[in-house]
Amino acid sequence: FDTILSIITQLTGRLLREQDFC
Repeated sequence: FDTILSIITQLTGRLLREQDFC
């Protein structure tokens, strides 16, 4: 499950960063 959580955190982090740029 740790791997899944890590992937989710990475995806969410990228989305948040993209929103910040906008």
